[in-house]
Amino acid sequence: ATAKGAIKGIPGTTTKTTVHLYLQQYKNGEWVDVDDWLETGEAVSRTLTKTKTVTKGYTYRAKASCYAYSGSKYEHVTKYSIEVKY
Repeated sequence: ATAKGAIKGIPGTTTKTTVHLYLQQYKNGEWVDVDDWLETGEAVSRTLTKTKTVTKGYTYRAKASCYAYSGSKYEHVTKYSIEVKY
């Protein structure tokens, strides 16, 4: 499974970006994190792509929790991918 998260800030305004990417598995009626990756720094925009071997027979999705900072202020958005059964 490949998970991808991206954020685009505003040049001259955005001072830091963070992408926290999760791979989630649907198990016993709930979504469970099976792995996560974090990338942060002073880039205005960033893309984080990760690949992980998954277990057949389960449904997976990616979750991206993204932050764009302007000094001490920030905006946060969380997005989910489509669900894929392997």
